Amino acid sequence: MDQVSRVHVKSWACVELDRATMERAKVDFDRAKRLASQGLIPEQQRQDLELALGEAKARSDKSLRDRDAVRVDLGYVAIRAPISGIVSSVSTQEGETVAASFTAPTFVTIIADHALQLVAMVDETDIANVRPGDPVTFTVDSYPSRDFPGIVESIAPKATIVSGVVNYEVTIIIRKDAGLLKPDMTANVSVQTAQHEALLVPAAAVHRDGEQSFVYTPGKGGPERRPVQVGTKEKGMVEVRRGILAGDEVLLTPANGPEETRPVPLE
Repeated sequence: MDQVSRVHVKSWACVELDRATMERAKVDFDRAKRLASQGLIPEQQRQDLELALGEAKARSDKSLRDRDAVRVDLGYVAIRAPISGIVSSVSTQEGETVAASFTAPTFVTIIADHALQLVAMVDETDIANVRPGDPVTFTVDSYPSRDFPGIVESIAPKATIVSGVVNYEVTIIIRKDAGLLKPDMTANVSVQTAQHEALLVPAAAVHRDGEQSFVYTPGKGGPERRPVQVGTKEKGMVEVRRGILAGDEVLLTPANGPEETRPVPLE
């Protein structure tokens, strides 16, 4: 039994004892009042018993107040979490002394159900194009080939400066498969800030030679190498901004492999 519980039991015992003492003092006083009215005992004895009743009543009232105060303290013995979730860490072990201070002590850290969010650091040169509600896709190292969907919830009004670089925290709601993710994972984030029609080809059809990107197209004498200017890459497709036209055909295999052509889609 802990100390507060022992005090609580003791306070109950004191309440009952003082109540019984007050009842006895009341009985003695009532008897003395009747006898004094008949002139059978001196008036001083009646007054003494009246004072004893008042003292007993005061002690009983004090015991009740002490019991109520202990009840309040007893309410702090059992610490209950205000939310449901998963305990991620335990900071205070059983038996440790916790001192009262200006800062509330941390006993356990709980991750609330469905509370996992993604926080992305966006450079100041790009933050002007980001808006709440923008769709987001991101990957994590644990699932490099899996795209997780999200949506921008809020943008921090104050910048975070790291090594002289100004960034803004963008909070993203994870819309699907959040149960696969863990806190503190590193994510690669892509925020869709605008939409436009683009010429897309499979990523396997785009090759690089240094800084130059190119594709192979079928020609009369075999595969022909055609330089292209590429844009964004998403879901296995690459945007081609210049170099080929809608309806052209490209080879999905290198020039020395078997020829396989596919029409270039326009989306």
